[in-house]
Amino acid sequence: MKFIIDEQLPFLLAEWLQSKGYDAIHVSSLSTGNQISDSFIFKYAGKTNGYYQRS
Repeated sequence: MKFIIDEQLPFLLAEWLQSKGYDAIHVSSLSTGNQISDSFIFKYAGKTNGYYQRS
């Protein structure tokens, strides 16, 4: 299972999920220096077959 953790949630959540064997990234890992829109994250999730977790 893949997770994309939204910016309101702690970066450590992505690390914890990774330690449990899940494929997880925090949206800050996708940053281009600008705020990342929800639509960008949804598109990224669709392209990578990921799941988007918002708080």
